[in-house]
Amino acid sequence: MSEVAEKLVQYRKLLRRDFAADLEFGSRLAKRVFLGRFLFGSVPARMVQFTRRSPRFSAIMQDLFAGKQPYLGLKKRLFRNLNGSLYEIGMSLGFSRLLSRNARA
Repeated sequence: MSEVAEKLVQYRKLLRRDFAADLEFGSRLAKRVFLGRFLFGSVPARMVQFTRRSPRFSAIMQDLFAGKQPYLGLKKRLFRNLNGSLYEIGMSLGFSRLLSRNARA
């Protein structure tokens, strides 16, 4: 194999390791995200709602959109923060209901 061919093979390996594998995974994930359903609503609608109500979930989404959170590690990070995110969402929902109840009284 020539030196140029070896460099090309090495370049492709580095490209796949540093960039392409995550991009491929993200492209497979896109259909689930944009066309999927979660908790009786569309996934994008739930993501917006969760982002509004959970600082933890919002931080994950910010990192994802900024390119700091790879798609390949997203599931693990979401599960690691699941309890905290659900707690924040629940508290936010409970607090907003309490405020609306007090406003009507």
